[in-house]
Amino acid sequence: MKNLIFRTNENYATLILRVVLGTIIIIHGIDKLGEGFQPFMSYFTDILNMPAVLGWLTIFIETVG
Repeated sequence: MKNLIFRTNENYATLILRVVLGTIIIIHGIDKLGEGFQPFMSYFTDILNMPAVLGWLTIFIETVG
C-alpha cells in the first residue's frame, strides 16, 4: 500500500504541471495576505455564510500548502 501511494513517475510533464499549479496556489494565497484579511473574510462570512475559521483555514492552506 505504501508503494502505491508514494510511487514516483519519471514523466517531466507531470512535474511541470505540479510546479506550475503549486506556484499559482501559493501566489493566490499570498495575494490574500497582501490585500489584508478583511475583504476575503467579509466575502467568506457575509456572502457565503461560512464560519470565519474556514476562511482562516483557506488562507493558511493556500499560502503554506
